[in-house]
Amino acid sequence: MGAMTDADRFRAVDRASVLELLDRCGAEGPLAAWLELGCRTGEVLVVREGGRAVGVVAVTRTSAWRRRDPDARRRGGRNVRAAVTGATVPSSPAGGRGWDRRSADLAARRRALDTDPHLGRLIGLAVDPDHRGRGCGRALLEGAAAAADRLDIRRLDARVAPHDPRAGFLVAAGWMAGVAGERVTCSLLVDLPWRRGPARRTSRSRLVRAAATVRPGRVPGVAAMAAEEAWGTARFGPGTARRAQGAADRDRGRHTYEAARFRTLRRTLALIPPALRRTAFVDLGCGRGRVLQQASRLPFSRILGVELAPSLVEDARRLLRDPRVEVVEADGSTWPLPDDVGVVHLFNPFAGTGLESVAAEVEATLLRRPRPLLLLLANPRDLRPFLHVGFEVVHADPLTAVLALDPHRRRGDSGRPTDATE
Repeated sequence: MGAMTDADRFRAVDRASVLELLDRCGAEGPLAAWLELGCRTGEVLVVREGGRAVGVVAVTRTSAWRRRDPDARRRGGRNVRAAVTGATVPSSPAGGRGWDRRSADLAARRRALDTDPHLGRLIGLAVDPDHRGRGCGRALLEGAAAAADRLDIRRLDARVAPHDPRAGFLVAAGWMAGVAGERVTCSLLVDLPWRRGPARRTSRSRLVRAAATVRPGRVPGVAAMAAEEAWGTARFGPGTARRAQGAADRDRGRHTYEAARFRTLRRTLALIPPALRRTAFVDLGCGRGRVLQQASRLPFSRILGVELAPSLVEDARRLLRDPRVEVVEADGSTWPLPDDVGVVHLFNPFAGTGLESVAAEVEATLLRRPRPLLLLLANPRDLRPFLHVGFEVVHADPLTAVLALDPHRRRGDSGRPTDATE
């Protein structure tokens, strides 16, 4: 595009040019106020050509956006559950049976309610009508992702009207999308891991402070969740156990076994599209079988667990009585995936070469039998091995990432669908 080769940080001298751009785009007056918010609490980036602003994008932290609009969280909590008549979202990159509209909308409603401090908000996006389709919008989104990374943001969200053409533009650029309340929630996973550094131990004082903030109406739900966790601990034993057995295991990236919370498991499994609930389910690194027990509540054709530690395999076989459940003692990173598997779950059991081996096995089964496949990754730290296979991130929150692949869509060399154009 000649002079329009980068997105520069917003400066005071650009304000008049940007306001002129907003006027050419027919943007509402409040957008200018959001740009001011971006200047104070985040970053505003401008694409120029010939000294004239032709595109602008504003990024800030979600916490700053909510402080600017105190009613935002209240509106989200109430309206996000409302059905929207006539709302449409363009097909996501991983559309089809691998990730249907029901799952996309459910995931979008959950992202709209997230309150993690590492969330960011895309609060303004405008492109000169004369420069659409010439790389300006793509440069702005790349700049927005870079700005989010500088602000230590893990996921960038945007809320747009259902029929706003920007929703289609964001989906075509690879953003996750779904209807949440009266808006379309579009999200981009910027970076992983969500938490960096050692996990903080939950002290008794922190639990007391957290309990004090629970609203009275939520007490029954919290009590039921605590009772379910207590039942799970009584039946399946402690939430952690030693899996690594030597230097060779550590080189393969195997991690210590840690059990997922039942509430997290239920929320994750609820995202599985109905069509994939009739296929086979696999949990790599199943431990004592918590995930298998929750999966047995769904109508999977069979449920497989793969675990390396003999003691954990013995515990899982003893605790699980469903005839569909089979626990295999094997190395999950090199175990060949059956060709009828439609859903694979991992709770961060591998890293480095171990995760690459899993991705190779996933690719091998897809080459033998192309089909839609869903990956559920709890506490993910690296998605690149699966993205190289051709998966798309269709949902990401502080606890879970969901990746989907539909082999029936034609793909380009980059791994993105070839119809994802600006």
